Amino acid sequence: MRIPACCVVFLAALGVAEAAANPPYAITNAKIVLTPEKTIAQGVILLRDGKIQSVGEGVAIPPDARVYDATGQTVYPGLIDAYTHYGFPPAAPLPPRPLGPVAPPVPVPDDINSPDRYLWPKPIGVNADFVAAERLAFPSQPDPRRSLGFTTVLAAARDGNWQGASALVNLAGDSAAEAVLLSPVAMHVSFNTPNARGYPGSLMGVFAVLRQTLLTAQQYREKLSEPRPPYDPASAALLPVLDRKIPVVFAAESAESIRRAIRFADEFHLQPIVYGGAEAWRVAELLKSRDLPVLVDLGLRQEPANGPARIDAESNPGRLEKAGVRFAFATAGVERPEQIMAQIRTVLSRGLSRSAALRALTASAADILGAGRLLGAVESGRLANLTILDGEIFEPKTQVKAVVIDGRLYTPSPSTSPRLFARASDPEAKPPIPERRPPAPEPPSQDVVIQNATLLTVTNGVIENGSLWIQDGKIRQLGKTVSAPAGARIIDGAGRYVMPGIIDSHSHSMTSGGVNEGSLSVTAQVRITDVLDPEDVDIYRALAGGVTTLNILHGSANAIGGQNATVKLKWGRPVEEMLFPGAPRGIKFALGENPKRSNFTVAGRPPRFPATRMGVENVIREAFTAAREYARQKNPPRNLTLETLADVLAGKVLVHAHCYRADEISMLLDLADEFGFKIRSLQHVLEGYKVADRIRQHGAGASTFADNWAYKMEAFDGIPYNPALLVKAGVRTAVNSDSDERVRRLYQEAAKAMKYGGLTETQALRLITIDPAWMLGIDQRAGSLEAGKDADLAIFNGHPFSPYARVEMTLIDGQVFFDRRRDLDSRVPWKEEYEPPVPARPTTTEEGEGHE
Repeated sequence: MRIPACCVVFLAALGVAEAAANPPYAITNAKIVLTPEKTIAQGVILLRDGKIQSVGEGVAIPPDARVYDATGQTVYPGLIDAYTHYGFPPAAPLPPRPLGPVAPPVPVPDDINSPDRYLWPKPIGVNADFVAAERLAFPSQPDPRRSLGFTTVLAAARDGNWQGASALVNLAGDSAAEAVLLSPVAMHVSFNTPNARGYPGSLMGVFAVLRQTLLTAQQYREKLSEPRPPYDPASAALLPVLDRKIPVVFAAESAESIRRAIRFADEFHLQPIVYGGAEAWRVAELLKSRDLPVLVDLGLRQEPANGPARIDAESNPGRLEKAGVRFAFATAGVERPEQIMAQIRTVLSRGLSRSAALRALTASAADILGAGRLLGAVESGRLANLTILDGEIFEPKTQVKAVVIDGRLYTPSPSTSPRLFARASDPEAKPPIPERRPPAPEPPSQDVVIQNATLLTVTNGVIENGSLWIQDGKIRQLGKTVSAPAGARIIDGAGRYVMPGIIDSHSHSMTSGGVNEGSLSVTAQVRITDVLDPEDVDIYRALAGGVTTLNILHGSANAIGGQNATVKLKWGRPVEEMLFPGAPRGIKFALGENPKRSNFTVAGRPPRFPATRMGVENVIREAFTAAREYARQKNPPRNLTLETLADVLAGKVLVHAHCYRADEISMLLDLADEFGFKIRSLQHVLEGYKVADRIRQHGAGASTFADNWAYKMEAFDGIPYNPALLVKAGVRTAVNSDSDERVRRLYQEAAKAMKYGGLTETQALRLITIDPAWMLGIDQRAGSLEAGKDADLAIFNGHPFSPYARVEMTLIDGQVFFDRRRDLDSRVPWKEEYEPPVPARPTTTEEGEGHE
């Protein structure tokens, strides 16, 4: 006897065990969407033992089958949510910090004065051995997604940088044995700084931790062949990642964070998947070329409805579809489950096709998560996970009638069965806000000639009415005349001055996630290159000041900080193209107030050694003593901190040291001499004039301010004559910015040394060209106008030291990255609805001067 459909539903909802004979289920008279591309107008699905036995128009129904009459209903593959925190509720909020300047007492670690504390740091957030399938907390009530037609979710933990392995879970059953389909599915990585006071405390610290743990895992794998290998659970958990047996899901929203994830994955030959991906459309070409999938979070951007970033996020799936990038939908970032379908309707309204949306909820999700043989299509042999609707999935009035999970039928209660798309997206009150973005650089030309200009070569005098020929990004020839080919692009330099591109030897531009890894006293393992942001608008503003190269340094919170990045300011290009080719590695040291005051107690964090200036010296000495011993060992445990310091001892890494006082400058030079390495540049060095001879004898350069002094006690003896006195003592000297504002007028900063100290014009020009180039180890390629050097140039409308001078063009490798005329022509006027009108003011300068 056949059991009526209503009874089937009733029994399944109660979880009544099936009869021993395991009779099949038959869903009849249904419109069946087999895949997004293939549909049966009316057919039968036969289910047995939790799987699809057969499907089609003429499927015979066994006499003992339980029948669900789906007349007027449509059956889809069970919907899959490709990233959730199912089974991992959010942690309780932390108690508020106490008010007032004094923090409560914090336990002082026993190893507070031990070098191991900062040379062998114990990071937080390394949860690689966490297995979601073993830790799931199953909810007492059905997950709300089930009432929306979802049958399966990817469950991933919330915490850590290495967050552990995720599991693919069915939304039925109250134990892992019943619910988990696949485990492990992927290893998960977050770039967020852990919510605690400890290491890592910055984005570059996070990358250092990720890198160190993989290097340790590589070494662990080598030791497995030993008779008694030590057990390391985190390393053991990462071996399948290194062997590409499971992918790594990187949480990355912005275009640059996606590129960072890919670069990191390439470093260790990992198999990456992007999660979040609000700006994935901006790197769609890269994703497509590498066949890298994206789990697009439907939380989108929580910004004004007509803001550019929000609209771009809503348009993102449609753009990925057009680019041919594989993607699935995820909902971990959606605040409430009832918003999910409204978000899908929004992305449909922004250009995504219905077939692609369905694929993102079914076949693509299954394939990306490694379950393509189990889920994602209504097909014989696959798991019996189905979604049954009373109409087409993306129609406004459609409701969920039932879901089938592992062959069991579940129906939502009336209170949990909303119309999937009943509410359309709110209409936009205003058109999209135009984005203010500087123009892209001009396309490069093979041959460029600047004619009739005054050439300030820096190293070989001044050439009046000269010409300069650029070929393939290099200076080919310069002089009164050049023999460039007839088809070269001509730039008229009449009345203009051409100088080498300005080099700023101390900058913190372009950094994301913090400029200091301030949790430890020694952080030689962190790298600025991991956190560069090529979209930082300060790049363009520096170009507008004639700057072509930056030395981007770690901050000064550490006695030994992180590794620097030497970059060319190629606005609009990926980080890989901005790194200065062949530039030596460098590292930041710091003396004085900054590294010792960083020990102050903060609620939730213990004090940090050192607390005095002599403690700073002690830290540096201990670090290099340990590095020297590390370098002597054969195959020691991998330690990125000590490896970097060993490279300093070997002369492979240039040292740039933040300093102020003469006594500490002398101390560091003596310490460097003791260990046999060189200080390449003393940064700030405000009392350098007191020990100029000692600096010259050591062979260090001095990168200082033009006229900043007395802004704190250790800068009290700084004087504006410092650059000139250092130059006259024979020290290679630079004037730096240490500022995103000063970098735009470094040519004026250099000119001050002519007033304060009487430097010549050429000596002043050297402060921002060839001498900082030497400090960065790039003087063979930059810093002067010479044949064979990179064509990094700044073109001014007058002499750079004139108070009326401005930059007209900035070229890098012969390509125009800033053109003042193009900039003015490209500016989009804002309409009244975006910005209230301001009273007009007369201008007495040339068109556009002084306007934002």
